[in-house]
Amino acid sequence: MPKIFKWYKDDFGFSKQEILAYYASFMQPDVRSELTEIARSNNFLIKYDKYDWNLNLTKACSEAARQPVRQLITNSPSSGSPARQQQPAPSPPQQQRYSNQGVPPQV
Repeated sequence: MPKIFKWYKDDFGFSKQEILAYYASFMQPDVRSELTEIARSNNFLIKYDKYDWNLNLTKACSEAARQPVRQLITNSPSSGSPARQQQPAPSPPQQQRYSNQGVPPQV
């Protein structure tokens, strides 16, 4: 299971059964039913994968490269006239959920 489920376990459930059931909800139906049965049995250990921090860096760099450049008008203290400065536009907030569909779970 991805290590982020360990770090933010309170967001996914209060017990290992709830965490596994939440994770299973994003799987294909056959995998989902198998994981749900395992969660109900309460006879399992969760093993967490090592987190790949490069995924965050790659996404951040690619989003920054796609940002349009916009002009910001400010008053120049020396001339009193507006001066133009180019700054990147802010990126809109995005909500993403972890989805691991089609990949066998590692529990």
